[in-house]
Amino acid sequence: MTHNSLPTIYEACTPRQDILDGNFESGLAADLSQVVNGKAGSEYTNSAKFFAGTYPTKGIRILLSQVLQRLRGTSSSAVFWLDTSFGGGKTHALIALFHATQSPDPDTISEFVDTSLISNERVKLAVFDGNTADISSGHDMGDGVLAHTPWGEIAYQLGGEDGYRRVDDSKSASAPGADTIRELLGNEPSLILLDELAVYLRRAMQHPGAEAQFTAFLTSLIKAVEETSNAALIFTLALGEDKRRHISDAYANENLRLAELKSVASRKATILNPTEEGETIQVLKRRLFIQCDEDSAKRVAEVYKKIWDMNRDKLPSEMSHVLADEFITNYPLHPEILKTLVSKTATLENFQRIRGMLRLLGHVVRGLWRHRQDIPKPLAIHLHHLDMGREDVRLEIITRAGQGTLVSAIDTDVACDTRNKTSMAQKLDKDHYPDMPPFTTYVARTILMHSLASLKQLKGIDDKCLRYSILSPGMEIGFIDEALDRFKAKSLYLDDDPQKLTQFQAEPNLNRKITQAEQSLVDGDLEGEIDRRMKKVFQGDMFDVQWYPQGHADVDENIEKPKLVIPRYTDVMVTNPESPPDLVLDIFRHKGVGGPRLHPNNLVFLVAHRAGLEPMYRSARAYLARAILSDANHASDLAEYQRAEIKKQKKHLDKKLNDMILQCYKYLHYPQKGNILNHIVMIWKGKVGQSQIVEELRDANKMRMRGDDPDSSDSLVNRINKLNTEGYMSTQKFRQEFYENTGLPLLVGNDVFIKGIVQGIDDGVFVYERGDIIRGKGDASCAISISDDATVYTTECAKQLGKWPHRAPSPEPLKPIGPKPPVIPGPEPLKPPIGPDLKISGIPKEVLEKISSLLPEPDIHKITNLRISTKDNVFPLLIAVNQIKRLKVKAKIRGDYKTAGGVFRFEYDGTLDGTVNEIAFLREQLRNTDIPNITVELDISLADVNINWLEELAEHLKGIRNPIKILDIAGHK
Repeated sequence: MTHNSLPTIYEACTPRQDILDGNFESGLAADLSQVVNGKAGSEYTNSAKFFAGTYPTKGIRILLSQVLQRLRGTSSSAVFWLDTSFGGGKTHALIALFHATQSPDPDTISEFVDTSLISNERVKLAVFDGNTADISSGHDMGDGVLAHTPWGEIAYQLGGEDGYRRVDDSKSASAPGADTIRELLGNEPSLILLDELAVYLRRAMQHPGAEAQFTAFLTSLIKAVEETSNAALIFTLALGEDKRRHISDAYANENLRLAELKSVASRKATILNPTEEGETIQVLKRRLFIQCDEDSAKRVAEVYKKIWDMNRDKLPSEMSHVLADEFITNYPLHPEILKTLVSKTATLENFQRIRGMLRLLGHVVRGLWRHRQDIPKPLAIHLHHLDMGREDVRLEIITRAGQGTLVSAIDTDVACDTRNKTSMAQKLDKDHYPDMPPFTTYVARTILMHSLASLKQLKGIDDKCLRYSILSPGMEIGFIDEALDRFKAKSLYLDDDPQKLTQFQAEPNLNRKITQAEQSLVDGDLEGEIDRRMKKVFQGDMFDVQWYPQGHADVDENIEKPKLVIPRYTDVMVTNPESPPDLVLDIFRHKGVGGPRLHPNNLVFLVAHRAGLEPMYRSARAYLARAILSDANHASDLAEYQRAEIKKQKKHLDKKLNDMILQCYKYLHYPQKGNILNHIVMIWKGKVGQSQIVEELRDANKMRMRGDDPDSSDSLVNRINKLNTEGYMSTQKFRQEFYENTGLPLLVGNDVFIKGIVQGIDDGVFVYERGDIIRGKGDASCAISISDDATVYTTECAKQLGKWPHRAPSPEPLKPIGPKPPVIPGPEPLKPPIGPDLKISGIPKEVLEKISSLLPEPDIHKITNLRISTKDNVFPLLIAVNQIKRLKVKAKIRGDYKTAGGVFRFEYDGTLDGTVNEIAFLREQLRNTDIPNITVELDISLADVNINWLEELAEHLKGIRNPIKILDIAGHK
């Protein structure tokens, strides 16, 4: 049997018409005096309707039987005390007595009492209702009689005006004795009904002596009735505190004042409970429904039992003992709905037990049938069908049950009281369960009902009980768990104390405090945190990072490192990476001070993805909110477990925010052949910042790092116009091509470039020339210089120019025959010049190595001074020389550069170690200027070191590629 073939509650049950019409509330507020006077609704005044809507509980059947027997004079039980909490059916039982004695209809009451006990003899009736009593002004009894006391009202009803005059009914009167009351009862069967005594007592406490006289009157009344064989007295006294259900009612103080009376009554009266707990469900069903098909109940119960058995491990252990009979007895009400209302909701001070349950469930039944097209076909009525979004249900919980402190929790988390807003549960259902049962709303409603209890130990629900309460055929238990987890994570009013069962609280929870902290943040706070992290996320030494440029003027032409240009996420947001943003194109095409950019192949751009902006902001807001709550000023307001939770969340969000920054910066644009920009969609793989960018560019065959293989020499010749057409170029210009030509890879450092020249030589594609050195394929290796006086030829060009292959050596002259001619001594060969005449240019390492080879050690083995100069890009040399601590260096630095308003000139003459601050200042200034005119002359005192030390100096300066000139070198033997 599938759940789709089962009858729904709409098919198996028929609600009473007043329930469907919404007119049932007046029928639930039983008022004894109104019924006696014929002023109540037909549900109470019409005997047939009254008994049709009343379940014959054991207490009512015993009461009717005992009282009818007493009125016939055949029973010794004369006084009956109806003892239960407010709303427990006491007044209902008195009304049943009224109909059974004043207008008995055997066909109507046969279900309640043996009809043979019904007598046609008139029964005198006296009713005192504490709700209508009026000590001050008097209760109008008719015939101009205004009764001020209970005995005044009863005396008039039993004996008319004559009877009334028998008692003193003044405000300060003394109660009549038992003999006077016995005379008023007379010989006719008499029934006295006293209801709502606690209500009267509250008023009597405001009048001196009235309270004491009231107790005295009841004592006399009990004695008089006991002594009259055909008289019966029934009175209601709600317990001040029901220790079995932890119930405290609205008139607890007044009931406690009746301790003396209760002591007397407990000895004299038969105590009855009109509705015992086991009968509550039948009372509710009888009042709510005309009929519930038992066969349907059995079929539905069988399927429910199967799903309980299938999910036994996830449900309460006692479920293994739940029989289908219990479900059938409760049908169509799920067993959990009654259990919760009786054991939790009914313990609330203002909740009138059965009356409150009937009112609440009446609204639920009406809502289900009225909106049946909007509600998934229910097989039973569950706790989660109490829809807090409906005004009538909401009124019962918030107002009548006195749970106004939970208004914010209900509105925020469960159901809003306006159509223009949605609660947290409703939002989660919309996002995660469209076209499905609203699992999160079911979870929220169930938790709320379990939160309605008078004592802390009764509040809340565990996960297993929640599953049992919601689970029904056709509903996946996994969705319930999923919705519960989501709701716990997002709810703003669930108690987040891990030691408590899941329950709502009136005060905002940690989530709410986090939300409030988030709402206090403005975009500037978020951007400040994002900007701070950006510098860390993309830190590294592989790129010269250009942060947040506003235009091409903010990105200079410096080529010390490849430039990583990162526009600000608020300025540039890409949706379609196929179309680079205007700002990116502007920087790519134009240089800092205007005109076309000279080094476009030295730029890469990392730009933000528009869809990643909001998640990044959201993560920043979440992190900063936790940071606020974890500071000393706020942490003191949190419980220890909340502080621990904030610490854990902050740690998680710290990493998440970095990840969201990376996810936002999703598109990497890089130069491509034809002066266009290609792009890579970044998928961050754990490596962050510059490392991942380098890896992606290398994978795209756009970047070469130290250790990488160079491009093939033939490929370079084809892609570099000057090599392809003219056949030669200086190594300086060759290297410059990699900054300018977007068809070439982007090189980090010079290692791959030099390796490429060496590889081209070895492959027979290139010939290298510098000074007297010419190296082609097969020649011994030599150092490759990147300078204007070093040239790379294609082999074909070198051959055409006669540069290579090397010319064959001239043949040795014929040796003369005969004796050798005498050797005539001549002048000694010239030595290499030392001093001002020695002029050598090139990169430092090669220049110093060449000097070492030229200096004849036997003649010059000590060097006392070395004077070198360079110009333009002077800073690498200055920094490198200054790091060699053993040197004494004097420096002359001169230069000028253009500014917006003219020319800035500068000159320095002094020791090199005194220029640290000046170097830093100049270097920063020159970053944003045109190429400056700057020269440096260094006078290095070597303190008579061996000439081999030149090789050590060369090693220190090996990374300097800027050409230098030797102005002077001095030494001695």
